[in-house]
Amino acid sequence: MKKALSRTLKVLVLFVLMFVSNSIAADEAAKILADIEECIKIGCPADLSKSIAARIEESPEGIAKALIEKMETPGLSEDALSIYIWAIGFTRDTNAVDTLIKISGESESELVKGNIISALGNIGGAKAGDYLLSLARTANDKGYEEEKKGFEKFNILNCLAQMQYAPALPEMGGLLKKDLDKYYWQCYFCLGKMGDAGVPFLLERINDSDRNVRLASIWLLGHILIAPEAAGPLREHYWKEKDAEIRLGMLSFLEKIIYDFQEMETFFKEVVSKEKDEACKQFATETIAGLEKYQQTVAEAKKDKKGNREKFDAAYKAIYKSYGLDRGFKPTSYEVLMTYSHPEDEARLKKLRERILCRNSDECFYDYQEVNRIIMINRFISKSE
Repeated sequence: MKKALSRTLKVLVLFVLMFVSNSIAADEAAKILADIEECIKIGCPADLSKSIAARIEESPEGIAKALIEKMETPGLSEDALSIYIWAIGFTRDTNAVDTLIKISGESESELVKGNIISALGNIGGAKAGDYLLSLARTANDKGYEEEKKGFEKFNILNCLAQMQYAPALPEMGGLLKKDLDKYYWQCYFCLGKMGDAGVPFLLERINDSDRNVRLASIWLLGHILIAPEAAGPLREHYWKEKDAEIRLGMLSFLEKIIYDFQEMETFFKEVVSKEKDEACKQFATETIAGLEKYQQTVAEAKKDKKGNREKFDAAYKAIYKSYGLDRGFKPTSYEVLMTYSHPEDEARLKKLRERILCRNSDECFYDYQEVNRIIMINRFISKSE
């Protein structure tokens, strides 16, 4: 009898907790919706839009259904519809995909269509990916000076990269053909967001007959994705590459993806003895001379490592949630991340650098490389153990 009563009480407690939780979620959804309505009336200040986005991401379930209903309301103004679409993306609710695709086919508004592309990129999934890829294949790719729409194709590919939609990789191949000095940011955003999924695709192109394709692929593998699996193929390709400028770049990239100091020294000594280009030979000579200092840096970083998971998680969360506009968090958070991270955190750190690129701003490249620096040091430490 007592056991039966105890079980009944537990069920009642769980029911009450569930009811309270649902009530709180509904309350928050109503507040978010009220703020969205305010944005529609007066515009959306940056601070308010950040607050809305963050709050939707924290509790998307309560607001998603209401936003879908709002989007389906007949006779909405372009501004109202575009803001509801912007907001639904942060819910990542796949139930919104069909509605978004339907609106995209019916609307003539560039603002609405643009927000749909962004929302589908946030939501992800095969249906959203298939639709965006179909748009990318027919989109224009002209420069701002030629076309007021700007880089329409890039914008779509950027969203496909955000959802790491692998079938879009061949379409991203066109970015590799562009002048890297002028359009490096397109490759950085798209292939950087694709992460490890893009490595095999890029490795297949390091021997491409198009110089731009070779250069971009090698740069992405060695400097952006810092893919250790590319070290062997790049070392092999080095002796086949006829362009001395690309070879010089390869040497700087190989410094970042060879994590055994003995292997690094052996390769760079081979370059010094065989290389005909003076700039490449000089670079290799300087690398060898700096290896001892590099080893000391790694040894010091290893000595400074600590195991407090709470501090690592706090720094990780601060960077993950940051929009990158408040530079104040940087000096502490990245150093804390370095001190309290370990080689086994690499998967999380890769997710963090992909998240940083989702800010789609100039400053995120610096932050991305800060995370890369931590990953590289951790790899050297792991190799030395």
